[in-house]
Amino acid sequence: MKLTYPLLLNAKPQDKPYKIRDRDSMYLRVSVSGSKLCKFDYRLDGKDCSYTLGRFPDLSVEAGQLHSGKY
Repeated sequence: MKLTYPLLLNAKPQDKPYKIRDRDSMYLRVSVSGSKLCKFDYRLDGKDCSYTLGRFPDLSVEAGQLHSGKY
């Protein structure tokens, strides 16, 4: 699913944190309180890791995609 500004803006908190995934391991994590973090997953030395790019909407979808491509 392509991450778009309206999709992420309208993402509502639920009983548990959840992820809205994009391509290339980038996703938005929506917490129970409603805060939204742009993150991406990667592997380093055989271990699964994640990196927080920033908070949505402070970090735009496009900026997050550009930053995730650098890592």
